[in-house]
This record gives sequence, structure tokens and C-alpha cells, in this order.
Amino acid sequence: MLRKLIFSIALILCSLSIMAQTVNINEYGGWLETAYVEWEPITEASSYNVYYTGEGISNVQIDTQLIRCYNDGSYRTDILGLKAGSYTISVVPVINGSEGIASITPSISVQAHDRAGFAFSGGRIAGSYNLDGTTQSGAIILYVTEETKDTIELNVIGANSNPCIGLQEILDGFKKGNDSRL
Repeated sequence: MLRKLIFSIALILCSLSIMAQTVNINEYGGWLETAYVEWEPITEASSYNVYYTGEGISNVQIDTQLIRCYNDGSYRTDILGLKAGSYTISVVPVINGSEGIASITPSISVQAHDRAGFAFSGGRIAGSYNLDGTTQSGAIILYVTEETKDTIELNVIGANSNPCIGLQEILDGFKKGNDSRL
């Protein structure tokens, strides 16, 4: 009985030790309505969750498609659609299905993009972004790669069939003019 108790305590302590590991942030920065962070992986992590905080929003999780692993094993994510201001980014390892301890960047300064010019004259908004750089409410964001261009799916109002499968079929569905989403 005592052996089982000692084993259980040792197992819990080992688990806590693994969960206590944090990622090492190598680089971070901001630019025109974007911010990024690069980090070194930890062995026990199966994936990472990334959150950003700033300008009146708190702990917004980014889409996992924005997290990339490079050939050298390092990771990077770029966060798009931020309005100008100060942000922090939290990188959280996922270990055995649970989030570990977050590594948080210092404050990152994000600048506004200059929207002077013909495309934005008269307060006109081009595309799915607001004038402050954030995405418009209800905007559809698709992550398309060479590998997914023929398999990505989206239900499009008024399309010949749903879901539309492949980027071309999605675009054809929108050409019908029955779906007013951005």
C-alpha cells in the first residue's frame, strides 16, 4: 500500500515537472497591424496554443493554422488583423492534452497601416478588413495551401451543392451572388 502511494506521488510530481516547462521565446515584434512570435519547442509538447491580449481584448486564441513549424524545429506565428496599439502574446504548450504554463512576450507595439490612396478614398473599405486593420464582423477566413486547395470546404448560400469542396467550387458558389458574406 505504501509503495503504491509513493509511486502515485512520484508520478504526480513527474507530471507536474513536465507541465511546468515553458517554451523559450526567441524573437517577437510588431509591424503594420500584425505581430509575431518565434519560439523553441519543448519535447513533451504535442502542440501549442497561442493567445494575444491588448487594446481592450484579452486572451484571444489564434487559429492553429497560423502556427508554423520550420525545418530547424523552431515555431513561429503571425497574428493578423490587429489595430494599432500594444499587445502581448502568450505561447502555451499542450502536454498530454492539457495546457502547460504560458510564456508571455513583453509588450509589442503594433502600428497602423496608412490607408491613404484611391482604394480607400471617401472612407471606402476594401476587402474584409475595417479601416483600423481588424477583420470585419462575419468575415470568412479560409486558410488555403497547395495541399488543401482542392479539399477545403465551405457552405455557400445559393451554391449548386453544399458544402462546396475546393477553392474553385467555393468561388463559383459566391459568383452566383446569393451569399452576401465577405
